[in-house]
This record gives sequence, structure tokens and C-alpha cells, in this order.
Amino acid sequence: MRRAILLSGFNNWGKSTHIRNIFHHKRFRLGNEYQIQNINASFIVECRSNDDLSEKPYIDAVNKRINNASNSSADVFCAFCPTSVVLHSVWNLSAR
Repeated sequence: MRRAILLSGFNNWGKSTHIRNIFHHKRFRLGNEYQIQNINASFIVECRSNDDLSEKPYIDAVNKRINNASNSSADVFCAFCPTSVVLHSVWNLSAR
């Protein structure tokens, strides 16, 4: 079973930069897996967060990476902005 590791932070807090630094890569190619030095695990990486893409495109981007992974047990490492989800939920409630 895959695990999801979410590097959380608010908008413009450097989540993507931290992920690039952790993995020592600037780009994360579809279908590739990446390792963190001294960690015995493989990761599918999406460094753009839901505040970069918005909710639906973010979910689609993560699913696309998972579906194109060659290793079915690789964990998922993503950037995630909790504000985006909270604001979206509040907006939905206020529309009622």
C-alpha cells in the first residue's frame, strides 16, 4: 500500500523549493521515481501544490503520476496547501 507524504504550508512558503532540495532535482518526470538520500524508499513526486493548480487539476496531476508509476509500491510525496482546501470549503458553505 502506498503512503502519502504531504509537505504542508501556506501559499508562497517554499513548499516546492523544499521538495526540490530534499530530492536534489529541479524537475520530476512523469513515470519516474525518486529517492531521498539515506532513506530506503521510492517516491512519486508532485512538487506543485493545490494552491498552484487548484483542487481538481491538482488531484488529476497526482493521479496521473500514480497511474504512470512503474513501481506500484512507491510512496507519494506532494506539496499541499491547507488554506486552499479551507477557503474552498468556506466558499461552498457560504454559497448555500
